[in-house]
Amino acid sequence: SDVCSSDLSVGGMLLIWPYTRYRPTFQFDRSIAHDLLKYGRHIIGSSVVMVAVYNIDKFFISKLIGVGAVGIYALASNIANLPISQFGHIVCRLMFPVFSRMNRDVSVLRPAFLKTIRYTACITFPMSIGIAMYGPDAIAVLYGDKWSAAALPLQFLAVYALFRSLSVVIYEMFKATGRPDLMQLYVVIRLVLIGALGIPVITQYGLVGICGLVALVNGIVFAFEARRVAGYLAISLSEFLRVLSLP
Repeated sequence: SDVCSSDLSVGGMLLIWPYTRYRPTFQFDRSIAHDLLKYGRHIIGSSVVMVAVYNIDKFFISKLIGVGAVGIYALASNIANLPISQFGHIVCRLMFPVFSRMNRDVSVLRPAFLKTIRYTACITFPMSIGIAMYGPDAIAVLYGDKWSAAALPLQFLAVYALFRSLSVVIYEMFKATGRPDLMQLYVVIRLVLIGALGIPVITQYGLVGICGLVALVNGIVFAFEARRVAGYLAISLSEFLRVLSLP
């Protein structure tokens, strides 16, 4: 797929070349390079920390419960994350350039953000709730009784996916408005909370406990993310909740 994507990019460039006046040249501007580095370091930092966030739970599970539990967790996680993998990432790719073009006009950016949150929630909320309600029965039918241990973890992780589907939209807003440092901050908070509480929770409550912790941490951090972006866009709490009331 990577090869096909590269071929399409080269082909697109060749088709556009005769119709554009822009020609790339080799130049170096220190001030531009400084701005790009200042912005990009937070993007890179966030990406690195996200890798740790998405794997620290699996690490704890493998060390404290066993490899078999990792398989159960992976199955539950893959199903629970369907709203994000099938829809959320598409929204992110689309809305980042849209938000970026609006970032100097809050009066335009504000309704665009609220509509994006509303339409995203209208799709991901029913998907997440449906997975939480019917996922255990689906696992029993499709995978058999040997995977029944994934049922309860799936329900907790579906709640986590619900919060994450909205967080990814907020992160695109942070990046588009020149504040990727906020994205990095909240990702680090997730890592610290799960890292500090993961071992005691698994020791006390097992696999279900770590799933509940992941859902709880993401719910709490999402509340702070929403408050920060609402403050920037002058969105009241009641208005934010009203946007989420339809889904």
